[in-house]
Amino acid sequence: MGTTSSTGGWGWGFAGSDGSAPGASYAAKVLSTSPIAYWPLRETSGTTATCLVNSAQNGTYARNVSTMTTGTGIGDGGTAPLFDGSSDRVAIYSATLASAFNGAEGTVMAWVKASGASWWELGNEGTPVIIRVDGNNELYFEKDDNVTDELKFRYEAGGVQRGLLSGSLSTPLGWLCVVWTWSATADEAKAYVGGSQVSTTQTGLGVWAGSLTDNDGCMIGSDDGAAPSDVWSGYLAHVALWSSALSAATITTLASV
Repeated sequence: MGTTSSTGGWGWGFAGSDGSAPGASYAAKVLSTSPIAYWPLRETSGTTATCLVNSAQNGTYARNVSTMTTGTGIGDGGTAPLFDGSSDRVAIYSATLASAFNGAEGTVMAWVKASGASWWELGNEGTPVIIRVDGNNELYFEKDDNVTDELKFRYEAGGVQRGLLSGSLSTPLGWLCVVWTWSATADEAKAYVGGSQVSTTQTGLGVWAGSLTDNDGCMIGSDDGAAPSDVWSGYLAHVALWSSALSAATITTLASV
């Protein structure tokens, strides 16, 4: 694949057989919802994770994607990087992201695919994405080591914790579109898997305090940048952030390729 082929303005550095970027249609769907940041994770080499919203928000892989290796993506014609469950991660902090991020109102999305059935068993833990100011103001979803075939969601603002478990996932081995929304205005936090809300709506949210400061708390694939832990084992793709809580209808649309 070429490094400067026509990419239809997507900036991925490679083109499909028709001259357009693979997955451009799905990417256009995501971009039409006005995210504040969007990392498709479509790279096949290099250490730059391109943000399609603003290049100032490009992320950095911990190692070259060609070394990580890639596999088939979500079904949109592209690839996705394989995270090793040990040290692979993408640092996404930037001053631009910190300025755009809204801890009181927002949505985070990631498409996830675990490395295998054993990864969903007790004792394994991995974080597809985390956004954190400190231990009192953070949000994420993860495969928790205390559950099997479930995802754990957490939103903590001003030290007030709200979280839930997804319930048993009926088809955890394939690609899953995972979404977590929060709104201080509506006093709601909601989790979605595969386009449908899971568990119960969380209320009684705290007041988010502080601004994002560094890569240790803004990561894809791990819950810490300086000392990687809870590293995802498997594939990740199409990580995006919004400054408002997306509607259920929009989330259902985004869960379909």
